Amino acid sequence: MQESDRVEFKRLLEALFGALNKPVTEGCENGFWKGLEKMSLPMFGRCVEFLLQELEQKETPRGFSVSDVWAARRKLKAPAQTYLHQQPESPEGWKGDRWDIQANMRLLEYLTKRLSRDPRCYGEVSRAIPWAADAVATAEQRACTRILVGYKGAWARDMREEPNATAEFRDDCWRDCMMRAEAEIKTFLETSSAAPRQAELA
Repeated sequence: MQESDRVEFKRLLEALFGALNKPVTEGCENGFWKGLEKMSLPMFGRCVEFLLQELEQKETPRGFSVSDVWAARRKLKAPAQTYLHQQPESPEGWKGDRWDIQANMRLLEYLTKRLSRDPRCYGEVSRAIPWAADAVATAEQRACTRILVGYKGAWARDMREEPNATAEFRDDCWRDCMMRAEAEIKTFLETSSAAPRQAELA
């Protein structure tokens, strides 16, 4: 955020703290301003809106800190469900932008390193020869790929909202997206591997 954002930032912070039934002291305002300086004002506004909606359904927390705002941002970065399914190709061709290109390149690099360390990290490897024309991905591999593509898309959407972010910030956001994707994949693989065992016991 820029210094010119300070007035609107304070207004949003006061609205949030009003819902929390807590006062906004000068020290509190300065602490949140410093702790959220790498977040854009529009993103902070989205986080405040998200947190206010959560407060409608939950009890007011005893404590609240900068980390709670960043936690809200991570929740907002979760990909929309439509990104977890195959989308029909546009008849007019691909309509991506520079963020989609960067996201694709990042995912390619990520998968190259990840699979070189553990070829079975996304399920059993297909029996088909990987470089053959008829190589076929397993159902598990396709499902894991859809999750990764979903978070890749989430990163690209976030970067469109913060085009002036630093390279360090973009890298941090990417690592966070991949960490969340891997956690979701782990849950999926554990669930899918448990299903056959349960069927055998039935």
